[in-house]
Amino acid sequence: EIKRVNFSEELVQWPAELNARLGALQSAGSTQGQDGSWGRWSLVEDELVVKPLTAVQPYRLEWCWWSSVSAGANSLPGALYWVGTPTTALNSNSARLRYPIQWDDQPIADPRPGTTQRFYNFSPAVNGRTTSSRFKLGGVARAWYQLREPIILCENSLGLPSSPDGNDYDIEVKFYDRVAGEARRQWFVATHETTALFGGSAIGTYVHLKAGSPTIDNVSFGDWQGQERALLFRSSRYYNKRPGELLLNLLESGGGSQVNGSYDIYPAGLCIPSSEIDEASFIAYDSTASFALSGTISGDDADLRVTIEGLLKMMGCALIMRRSATTGQSLLTLQPLGAENYRLLDQTIGEGDWHVSPPPRWSTYEDIVTQITYRFAWDDQQQKYLAERTFVNQEAVNRYGGEMKKIDIEVRGLTIDEVGDGAGDSFGFFLPTSARLFSLLSNPAREWAGSIGTGRSMAIDVGSYLRVTSSHLKGYGDDYGVTDGVGFVRSISQELMGEGCQMEMISMGLAPVTWNASALIEAVTSTTSITIASAHFSEDDASFFRAGDVVDYLPEGDEDNATIGLTIASVSGQLITFTSTHGITSTGGTIEPTTYATASSAHKADAYLASNDALPVLGSDSAQLYA
Repeated sequence: EIKRVNFSEELVQWPAELNARLGALQSAGSTQGQDGSWGRWSLVEDELVVKPLTAVQPYRLEWCWWSSVSAGANSLPGALYWVGTPTTALNSNSARLRYPIQWDDQPIADPRPGTTQRFYNFSPAVNGRTTSSRFKLGGVARAWYQLREPIILCENSLGLPSSPDGNDYDIEVKFYDRVAGEARRQWFVATHETTALFGGSAIGTYVHLKAGSPTIDNVSFGDWQGQERALLFRSSRYYNKRPGELLLNLLESGGGSQVNGSYDIYPAGLCIPSSEIDEASFIAYDSTASFALSGTISGDDADLRVTIEGLLKMMGCALIMRRSATTGQSLLTLQPLGAENYRLLDQTIGEGDWHVSPPPRWSTYEDIVTQITYRFAWDDQQQKYLAERTFVNQEAVNRYGGEMKKIDIEVRGLTIDEVGDGAGDSFGFFLPTSARLFSLLSNPAREWAGSIGTGRSMAIDVGSYLRVTSSHLKGYGDDYGVTDGVGFVRSISQELMGEGCQMEMISMGLAPVTWNASALIEAVTSTTSITIASAHFSEDDASFFRAGDVVDYLPEGDEDNATIGLTIASVSGQLITFTSTHGITSTGGTIEPTTYATASSAHKADAYLASNDALPVLGSDSAQLYA
């Protein structure tokens, strides 16, 4: 006999309802007809209970169970299920109740690629007996989700909307995998949740899964005796995310409803309002990063510090508090390290600003790094990095007579697909970051310290860049005295009850430059003035120009007919006024620094493109280090 018990999309008690429906198919004392039976079967805790239904049992009772269509067809060829007329008896794999019963001590045969499908059968000794026999099973799940079911029943709400709102929600499941024999994680995509009712009372929450979402990496899961219960919680997965944008997501997210700003899209984060973050600084340096990230943000054990530190190291940046010159508010800002550029300066500390006692002093900040190890390809299942690459600065090793110091950079969202498998791929991918870090850290840096007035220090924060002049300090030359040197504030201690502020700065001795100034013309306000876009090429295009700068006007799409040699008289906000008639008649063109030979010293400090002129356009100036 083959009997079938059907469960539609309904909420039932397990295994009581299964036993009840099996009992309804087993007519006591009758072996005739479609409802005839030789025995009664039921699940009681972790045992299969078999009871003969006739006084004299002439046949050997056997329970057969198969984990897939192929396993059943091979073991029971031609088996049919009768409903009026014979039909094929074997349900599809996805329609079979296969997961919650483990028949022996072997792992559950959840159909996975490469999994061996199995056939089980038991023959309790019940011949001539009327008493029950009990067969010990490998286990019966107390609760479970079988792969490809459209909903998951949870004990509590996950905070999803009550109806689909067009968004997808990542759900992370932490469970004990009977096949792997260890705790594992997996992700599902949900659309909403509804209240689960049983007997007219709310007993939990249905999490509705998105139809058609990929499940190739998913398996069935459940609660098993002696193991931790399966836990479900909100999580987030991101794909090919730019590092600056991801940092903003991690800083602002606190629920995913954009309460803290437009970057608040994940359930887990630091919940910092966008009004306290200089978002433009993150976006500005995001474009300099040569990598994208893919990974997860878990609501269970997310270590955001590790993720953020890895990103900052790869970008060569630090998080600082920078005070606004207009509002006085300190904003969380992404600050590049070693970017000792005049445009990043917060204040100027002149010779007369230092306290005489104690006088400014200098020393060598010996934190020499000659080896960098990158760890990436984080595996959520194994909770470890699967790949690492090591770079050694052999030139610095030879110069200083051996290895000095090693640093580790762990990047959670960096995948092997992004880096590449081969040695050449890894070398090309990590070379820019390694070159930048070795340039900063493989030589002794200068440390400057001293005391200035409390008033002068009120707008200075850790991470500020200062222009420094002092005859007591020493740069990278042979002589004492620093004029307009740039220092990165490493620590600051303000005397709030007295006078004075102790500061420590680090100077790398670099003079990095960036791409040169450009501005998009939005309006021609008069014959001698124009209005430019505020943030077309950078966060503040007007800040790249000063009175006295000589610039060229390049018409849109007609740069060969540029107007050469316009001198700026003043810059007021986005309004630029020239010393003479500019001749500009239309918008859309740009103003840019003029030829290198006649440009201002500030513009000469930044990147220029050489021309095909036979003369040496850049003159005798040496090559620059470009940020």
